Amino acid sequence: MARTTVGARKATSGAAPRVKPSLKQACTASGRTARPTNRYCYLCHNGIVCQYCLGLAEVKPEICTSDVSFKCPGCHELGERDARCKLSPYHAFTCNIDGRSTQVLEGPVIIQGVCERASKTQVCAESILILHLVCVGMERRGSLPKLLYTSLEDYHTQDSLVYEEVFFDFGTDEKLVRWSKKASLLGVRLAERNFGQKIIFVTVHSEVNHGDLFVGKDRNGNDVAMEVADFVNCLFNPPLDKVVYASTLFMLTCGHVVAFEESYKAMKQAITR
Repeated sequence: MARTTVGARKATSGAAPRVKPSLKQACTASGRTARPTNRYCYLCHNGIVCQYCLGLAEVKPEICTSDVSFKCPGCHELGERDARCKLSPYHAFTCNIDGRSTQVLEGPVIIQGVCERASKTQVCAESILILHLVCVGMERRGSLPKLLYTSLEDYHTQDSLVYEEVFFDFGTDEKLVRWSKKASLLGVRLAERNFGQKIIFVTVHSEVNHGDLFVGKDRNGNDVAMEVADFVNCLFNPPLDKVVYASTLFMLTCGHVVAFEESYKAMKQAITR
């Protein structure tokens, strides 16, 4: 569970009272048989292979022990190519018994899909900033921004790839003043780097009744939210707004912000402004 130095409680999507920023100095105004799919699977698509593509009706306990190793279809194919050997059965799960690699399942795994890999890839050589802004109380373990950074760090130096993760909480006027100062210092420091590419993620819940975006906790530790326009103005307080300009922005939030027409229009206007 994500925690800050003030010990904020974990936030969950739901109803939250709407607050308005009151300090002007703090912010500027087919015939195919259906089967379960996993959107993170690189066969289903995207990510690691799932149990259904491996033809497993259920995940058996014996393949979940710590001494069992898993080899993905891509690595199996690549190993055969490097060894220049004939096609061999695909045993996805193996364990080491008396120094020998032994298959865990009774038979080989039959892939229930098309296994494809890219023949080549290109990596952007420009300096890259990955900025992750997280609403206080949000869970961030296994986050997409951190996964992106981990995927790119082998291709960059420490200076050419920068990852920043910053928690925000401006649920009260006092907190809004503190965030304004923090965002200002962050904006100045990042603007000096003149990054070639800027990728910004905002992880935040949206309120279920209006599509407002959560901004943090009130004095009693309860979640509060702001209208989308006010949220964007306060979050990207100058000069942090200059860092956002010409960047790629991802809003990692609940669907309520696009389910309500008013909040959806406000989001589009704030992004294109």
